[in-house]
Amino acid sequence: MAGVPDTATFSLQDVVNVIPLAQSSLQDCFDDAVDDFFDPTYKGSKDRLSNFRNYGGSVGMYFQYVIANDGFIDHNDFGWSTVRSAASGSTLYTASQYEVYVDDVGSGDYEIARTFLSFDLSAIPVLAVCESAILGFRVITEYGGVDDPIAVVGSQGSTIEVGDYDAYTNANVMLGVYEAANQTIFNDLDFTDQLRASGSTQLGYVESAFGGTLDLAMINYYHDQVNQTPSAQAGIQIFRAGEVYVAPLLYVVFTI
Repeated sequence: MAGVPDTATFSLQDVVNVIPLAQSSLQDCFDDAVDDFFDPTYKGSKDRLSNFRNYGGSVGMYFQYVIANDGFIDHNDFGWSTVRSAASGSTLYTASQYEVYVDDVGSGDYEIARTFLSFDLSAIPVLAVCESAILGFRVITEYGGVDDPIAVVGSQGSTIEVGDYDAYTNANVMLGVYEAANQTIFNDLDFTDQLRASGSTQLGYVESAFGGTLDLAMINYYHDQVNQTPSAQAGIQIFRAGEVYVAPLLYVVFTI
């Protein structure tokens, strides 16, 4: 989508068209605008329509997970295929650290833990273009062989419950590149790892959530997604809350 025209003749409707949410006045537009999108030449005191001239471009924003709709769900049962394909989990955890792992518990029992996160992207215009998306987080514990996590498109409810254990589409990988190193964009944060969107398909899944809520499920790649029976515990524990580190953040770069 295009930004506000770089002319002296644009209208209030031109501004409304590039700002998300509902506006009925110029003040509404200022209230919902992203400061980084203003052209410094025309930004002024943000008190008149002309301040929106050439509003738009490319900007990056951080998003924190929606607390009411996050947590991890584990399931333990006899038989790997039974555990992996179960419609409901055993226990939901919404206060402890996030877990993403698989485990051979022994005697034919297996366990899977999947983490679910939601992000409010309503501040991004529906017609904006997603340039990049990265989820940064802090790994507290590595289990066994680790095996890279991925994030797939989730479909959990507005309040997560054990029945959301299978609330995702396994084939729809949203963030598929796992990097066990702090990257430039998160240099000032206590993150050790990140998941990054790669290619138009993955960016498209993020982009489709613009103007609304992005739901994702973090799962173990090699065992849970590819379906390889584990022989030991493999995965990670991710910091969620406390006083030491920063909780996971989604960083999205988009253009209007």
